[in-house]
Amino acid sequence: MKIVHICQYYNDGYGYQENLLPKYQAKLGHEVVVVTSDRNSYFNGAKKPKIVGTGQYTDNGVRVIRLGISNEFKGRYVRFVNLYSVLERERPDYIFHQGMLHKAIIIAADCEFSREILGGYPNAYYFDPSSSESLLKILELLYTEKIEYQEHFDPLIEGTRSSLVTEIRSLLD
Repeated sequence: MKIVHICQYYNDGYGYQENLLPKYQAKLGHEVVVVTSDRNSYFNGAKKPKIVGTGQYTDNGVRVIRLGISNEFKGRYVRFVNLYSVLERERPDYIFHQGMLHKAIIIAADCEFSREILGGYPNAYYFDPSSSESLLKILELLYTEKIEYQEHFDPLIEGTRSSLVTEIRSLLD
């Protein structure tokens, strides 16, 4: 299986999930590619991400593609240049986007399980799992900003989140 990880920033040789998950997926025999920006994260000790440049190389046995950016938001989010072109060229079987944990747009295979899990989530987009063109069309709409995040409030999720925080805090006490 070909897996592409997209992450905003990437620090070579670190033990973050964007380093370790691809490394071990490759060890399991998958073809793995990390697509990231031309910058290290803020966590490398500098006030601004260190710009390391664009290009391709290997880190931990995984091919890393560094792309330029057109915009950056407070060291947390970047807008990639030519991301869609890279995804078209790589033609992955699976895309793992590592990014912000809120305001998520979810792209899922159109199957009973996905629809059951995602329910009425307004930011879920479904593709035909038998058609890579179906997935590429959704990605093109997403990365050309024709799909935007829809604000919503789900009291079930919010209630679950607050009860989970309470449960975790009780375990720590």
